[in-house]
Formats: sequence, C-alpha cells, structure tokens
Amino acid sequence: MKNAVQSGTVVRREGSDKLVILDDEHAYIAPKTAAAAEKLRAEIAMMRIVNAGVEVQTPVYLGQDADRFVFTRVPGGSFFQDIQESQTEKQIEVNTTVLARFMSQLHHLPVSTGVLPWSQNELQIDLKTNVRHKDVDEYLRTKGYQSRLMAAIETLDSISISEADSGLIHADLHGFNILLDSQSHVSGIVDFGDCTVGDIHYEFKYFPGHGQSFFERLTRKYEAESGRPLNRDRLQLYHFLTAFCHLFYSITNGGDVHLKGREGWVEHVVAEHSDFSHERCLRSNDT
Repeated sequence: MKNAVQSGTVVRREGSDKLVILDDEHAYIAPKTAAAAEKLRAEIAMMRIVNAGVEVQTPVYLGQDADRFVFTRVPGGSFFQDIQESQTEKQIEVNTTVLARFMSQLHHLPVSTGVLPWSQNELQIDLKTNVRHKDVDEYLRTKGYQSRLMAAIETLDSISISEADSGLIHADLHGFNILLDSQSHVSGIVDFGDCTVGDIHYEFKYFPGHGQSFFERLTRKYEAESGRPLNRDRLQLYHFLTAFCHLFYSITNGGDVHLKGREGWVEHVVAEHSDFSHERCLRSNDT
C-alpha cells in the first residue's frame, strides 16, 4: 500500500482532525488526535453496515498501515456547482433516482454501535457559537438579518424529532461528498464522518441549491422510495440556516475565498423565505 501512494496520483486533504491522502486505488486517513482516531474507529464499525445496506458505492475499510487507516478509493469527480447548474434532463432523472434510493436505504438501516444519537447537531452548535462573534453580529445588524435569523433558530430549537422522522443520516451530502462518473451520473458517496442518528430532513439541507426541478424531483422520489412524507417547510428551514452557517464560517475566518458566494447564497434564501413557523415545520407533509 505504501508503494501505491508513492506511484499513484496523490491528493492531500487537510481536515480539522484528520489528513486524507488519496492515490489511484486507496484513501489513507491519518487522525491528528486520539479523539479523532476513536471517532474514526466508530465510523468504521458503522460503515460495515452501510457498505452492506446501500447500493451506491461507498468506501470500504481495508485495514491499518502504521498510523493510517486504509479505505478503498471511490472513483469519480465531485458534484460541483457548475455541474449542478448544467445538468441535462436525463442526468437529473438518473441522479435524483440514485440519491433518493441511497438516502432511503441509509435512513432505514439499523443503528450501529458507536453512532451518536441526535442532540444538538453541528448546525445548531455552529450557529449559536458564531452568531455571538463580533464580526458576525456587526454583519447581521448591517444587513438587517438578525431578527429573521434568530426567529428561524428559535423555530429550529422548538422542533422535537419524532421516531418517524429519525434515521441514520449521512448529514454532509454536499458536492465534494457526492461523486459522479464520466457521464455526470452519481456513482459514489464518501466521507461518513458526520454520520449520525438524526432528522431525515437534515439530509436535504444542500439540495435546494441544486435547482427547483432537481429538488422537487428528489423529494418526491425519496417519499416514494422510503414511504416517509417530508415536511417542505422544515426542508427549507435547514437550507436557510445552513446558508448562514457557511457564511459565518467565512466571516469568522477573516473572509475566505468563499465569502462572496456565501453572501449571495444568504441573500437568495432570505429573499425566498420570509419566516418559518413552528406549526408549519411540524406538519407531517406540505404538498
């Protein structure tokens, strides 16, 4: 395996708690801390259930090489924004079918040992931490977003997740973690580090950004595959708050290269959604 790293195409990805090195066939994950290593071991135990329970290709754990954990590399390119915006009708049909089936299969899997139950998720933690940052506070006041955002967070906090809406979720299905083949069809899903037991609606937090046609087709197919109705207001609430969460990350990091794009994302969700009520976000379906 060491020779494969030396001879293959190497891509290094730095995460907050791990380093990922990719060659043509393998992914080598090196946790940076003991806590990260323990989390990765729990993920490996959970991935064995995922590998056997979903049809789409996912990383398979192969063993350890010194202090690195070795997985199969899932081939394909990332589902970037430009691809999202230029999908053909056939690509939309194929990709929404594959994603709906994957999510339905994942959400129905039995909960594995070591997977944390839903409590305060990353969205809630990041929002509540960063909304108090002085630069974020100034930005919200300048833009006039503060009251609307706080009302949306209050609605989020008021939602009690029912058993019918709970399942094993990937929780980070953005473009980098959805891989496409040469025809721009979904061929694999990677990075299950945030996988948890949670609200199935949270799984869709990025998909409204793929366009209305893609999003509506995906949600309808998911409902047909899973037999679970989705609350459209709650889906949009998660998307709305996710946009702010990403913007706050850019602001608190001194304005990174994604700042302008994330500002545009927030402007869009604010224009599209005036308010979110507790009652509407709890209804079983809103069709």
